[in-house]
Amino acid sequence: ESEKECQLRGGRNSHALKGKLCECRNVSSVFLLQPEDNILALIHGYEVEVDWGQGDWRQSYRRLGSTAFQSYYDEDGKKVKAPNMVTQIFDKDGKPCRISGKHLWPHNVTKANIHGTFREWLFCAGIDLDGPPPSEFFQELPNYVWPSNVRTMGVVLQLTFKYENRHGLGGFDGVVCSLFVTPRIHFTYKFFPGQVMLGVSVQPKVIGSYKVLDIQGLVTSIVELIVLAALPHQVLQFIALYC
Repeated sequence: ESEKECQLRGGRNSHALKGKLCECRNVSSVFLLQPEDNILALIHGYEVEVDWGQGDWRQSYRRLGSTAFQSYYDEDGKKVKAPNMVTQIFDKDGKPCRISGKHLWPHNVTKANIHGTFREWLFCAGIDLDGPPPSEFFQELPNYVWPSNVRTMGVVLQLTFKYENRHGLGGFDGVVCSLFVTPRIHFTYKFFPGQVMLGVSVQPKVIGSYKVLDIQGLVTSIVELIVLAALPHQVLQFIALYC
């Protein structure tokens, strides 16, 4: 097939290279029907090793929690009830956001895994697939020719899981996971033989803290405070007697 015939068919002629024959390639764009209605479901959890104190005061143990189970077996084979956990969802600005109508998801009952449509998750991230890329990305590369909408370039959905056992959620004494949904706009290609796909890539990130009372540290601090409180009196007594 000649290069001209290839162009008439809307294809692109690829010239011979290293003994390979020329070929005519046709490229067509196909959009899936309403991909935003697909479901994104999350199963997540935490594991922390608690180790504090020294000598006879030393304490070392493990804590687990998950949306997938309410109990687990420790190193001795003993069944342990997992601490209660809830997940609260926030949008890109740190404001409460709802997935399947809920901002707070408790996980002390079965079948409580977080699930919702990509449309809802993208809304929390402030992304409209048919809208243009956010203006801040134009500012980073002002001379770059960006696609007219996010759908034709892709987007990364950044899910940040922040676990805390000391939190401000009143009436709840378990572990709280604050889930922040934020966007990262850049091309998200996935290559297959004969095709290139663009879409929403989901990337998790985990942060958090688990705080416990260090009794040995508390006692040591109290003793040091008492010593420091008594020091000025001893200094004055020394000055009065010997100066």
